Amino acid sequence: MPASLPKDDGTAGELTATQQLRRQVRTLAEGAGLTEIITYALTTPEKAVEFTLNPSNLTELMWPMTVERSVLRQNMVSGILDSLAYNVARKNKNLALYEIGKVFEQTGNPKEDLPNEINSFAFALTGLVNEKDFQTKPVAVDFFYAKGIVEALFDKLEVSVDYVPTKDLASMHPGRTAAIVLDGQTIGFLGQVHPQTAKNYGIPETYVAEINLSAVEA
Repeated sequence: MPASLPKDDGTAGELTATQQLRRQVRTLAEGAGLTEIITYALTTPEKAVEFTLNPSNLTELMWPMTVERSVLRQNMVSGILDSLAYNVARKNKNLALYEIGKVFEQTGNPKEDLPNEINSFAFALTGLVNEKDFQTKPVAVDFFYAKGIVEALFDKLEVSVDYVPTKDLASMHPGRTAAIVLDGQTIGFLGQVHPQTAKNYGIPETYVAEINLSAVEA
């Protein structure tokens, strides 16, 4: 058979805009020292909307195996806090976890309409940034450390956002929480988990953020 080169008439593979954005976010998060986790998309009815600025109708399974996994999540923070609590219970103190995944917004009839899938990024921080040694004092994570990660992300993406104090989330500290606003639209939040909520999860002082990546991409 005669030798021949393959024809160069195909389509070159490339990342979609969504894939490129996720890769940029992942690179920044890991550069900031965060560890990626994957949590369940199914949760309880309470946790599904616990850290959701604008809760929608619940999308429930018809035959759930357990109530703990019966509803599609509308935020990722609650699942990350479950992972944080698991680690804290096993004597892990300095934790920085993040997830890139989907949350589900149900604006129609949950029994008839499929929910909207929204790409999101969320993280949770607790413990020390720097351990104490003979030269330095211990440095604990705080609001401004968490905000610095968010600011670095938007700088990398060349997106300008505003941070507006908010008390709309009952599970967040009312004096240490800010809504993240892009072109007049709230696309996420940043701040300290309310002390009572942290106690309910069995975790120490913790700072979290969640950002709607679909809105950033648009």
